[in-house]
Amino acid sequence: MVSKELIFLLSSLSPKELSRFEDFLRSPYLNTNRKLIELFLILKTYYPLFNKSKLTKENIFQELYPQKKYYDATLRNLFSDLNEAGESFLVLEAFSNDSFQKEDILLRVLKERNLTNHFVKKINRSYKKVNESDLSSSYFEKRYKLENSRLNFNIIYDKNNNKETILQRLQHISSSTKYLTLNFLMEVIDRYIKTHVYAEKYNINLLPHFISNLFKFIDVDSISSSIQEEEYRDILTLYSCLYKMNNQGDTNNIYLDYKNTYQKCSFKLSKDERAFHNSNLINYCVSKYNELDHSYDYANDLMIFYKELIDNTYYKTEENQFLPSNLFRAILVTALKLGQNAWAEQFMNSNYLNIHFKDRDNMINLGFFLFFGYTEQYEKALKYLNNIKLDYFVFKYDEHLMKVKVFYELGMYEQGLCALHSFVEFIHNNAFESSSSKEKYLNFTKYALKLFTCKLENNENELEFLEYRLQSVDNIINKDWLVEKYRGVSKENLTLHKELA
Repeated sequence: MVSKELIFLLSSLSPKELSRFEDFLRSPYLNTNRKLIELFLILKTYYPLFNKSKLTKENIFQELYPQKKYYDATLRNLFSDLNEAGESFLVLEAFSNDSFQKEDILLRVLKERNLTNHFVKKINRSYKKVNESDLSSSYFEKRYKLENSRLNFNIIYDKNNNKETILQRLQHISSSTKYLTLNFLMEVIDRYIKTHVYAEKYNINLLPHFISNLFKFIDVDSISSSIQEEEYRDILTLYSCLYKMNNQGDTNNIYLDYKNTYQKCSFKLSKDERAFHNSNLINYCVSKYNELDHSYDYANDLMIFYKELIDNTYYKTEENQFLPSNLFRAILVTALKLGQNAWAEQFMNSNYLNIHFKDRDNMINLGFFLFFGYTEQYEKALKYLNNIKLDYFVFKYDEHLMKVKVFYELGMYEQGLCALHSFVEFIHNNAFESSSSKEKYLNFTKYALKLFTCKLENNENELEFLEYRLQSVDNIINKDWLVEKYRGVSKENLTLHKELA
């Protein structure tokens, strides 16, 4: 079998990267083994799928060594060497895309080689470039490294140990400590937030001991008050609010402080930094919206942040250029729930091509199924529902709810009962949902089952009593729709009674 590790590495390369990797192998400075080039050119013919039947070690060996008897160890060594060359290529690619990392290493080399003039010119250029960049955690990391480089350089080469020189060194020490502290606080709060996101998403009550106790020893607000630069205080205030928002119970005011601070200083932040805070604001609004917290209009804020995310393509990273399917769905569902139907339709038409091609067809079918369901065009909704590949796409709560509604409104009661049983199974099998959240959906399925059964059996006797009981149930989703349908069935049956009489 051909080396899986090597095949996975080559498969991960884009066509342009594959071409650059060939240049890499052909460079005598980087590679002196001609057989690696030959092996690469053979494997390249199988790119990108590498699944042809002729891709065997024996065939590869025969092409490399036509006159020799097959020897497995020779080929294993070549695979290993080519894989190692591939890893070196990936490091070089990443390194070439990180200009500051190159400059940081160059400064260290210049210092070690006593190239003082080169060092001074280079570090001054680096300072200028970093100072012109937007604020982020990496900004403070870079400032720390530059201050540290200049301090170490001055200690070695500046022999004037007078008071003024020592004061300058102390200033470098103080500045580097400040930047290191800012970077540390931003990074550790980021990790604290990640633990909360995972805990909430997967219904975990116990956070890791170390990180949950760390902030007993850190007073972010006191540190912020000791910083002179207003823009640095703003970003530290932003992170302090973010931590408090995820650590305290009644957080409406803290949320507003966080949102307002973000809006105040967002123009100073890098795109990645804005994307990070936009994501946290969205997550918080989603959690409050799902709790049905009516003390503040979180739904309106949620749509504002979703629109900011789409307008600025915050979902794009170096690793992923596609709009995630779950995010596409979440934005669409929220817009439809808020009655922003025109925007929802425009959003689908403008953004579905940004979804990965493997998910694109299913997601646009899902999108129009939900769109026509929310706009009460049930026959059109059913058409798109039938186009969704259920073996490929796993329905979520909103989709299950919409299926039930569509089948009811179209009088497809037997299909509706099947959909409800599938929904109940889905709820019970979701190990990451809290008991309280499950209960509101199970209550819906309980009363919806009665509704469908009544329709099928033409039995109205229990309806008035069940509607009375339904009115007293608080933890239930789509209660208004159920009440409306219960009353509608009651009126239909009352009319039928009068006609029969």
